[in-house]
Amino acid sequence: MKTDEGTASLDPKTAADIHRTILQVPDLTVIEVDHNISSEILPLYSSHYVLEDGGLFVK
Repeated sequence: MKTDEGTASLDPKTAADIHRTILQVPDLTVIEVDHNISSEILPLYSSHYVLEDGGLFVK
């Protein structure tokens, strides 16, 4: 599943609820492009990358 700013227009609680629900789906690969994923949700991802200063970095 690929999302691009999929929860950008939502309040933080609703966005977090949606992230948790999606990330609990078995055998689902999620590729998300987002400018604002809360520090509470970020650890639920198995890995994440940051585009910074013209480079792509694993965080």
